[in-house]
Amino acid sequence: MKEKILDKQVLRYVIATTVSGKPTYLKKKLQKIEYSFVTDIDNATKCSSYAIAETVIKYYEHDTHDTNAGLIIIPVVISYELVKEV
Repeated sequence: MKEKILDKQVLRYVIATTVSGKPTYLKKKLQKIEYSFVTDIDNATKCSSYAIAETVIKYYEHDTHDTNAGLIIIPVVISYELVKEV
């Protein structure tokens, strides 16, 4: 039997759009000016603050010249749990 013990929760922000009719999340490669949209929120870029997410949106619009993506910032809580086997 495994007992879950909550260790930590962190607030992060993801950038999303529903322009395609389904929610997709922005993924930014840090080494390159390369953006993609993914359907799995686990693969999305997570920002540590709302202000950083706003900056990522500004860079996206500047780098891609796409101002019609309808990007929004969504707060998410990520939980890390320790698992104790009993």
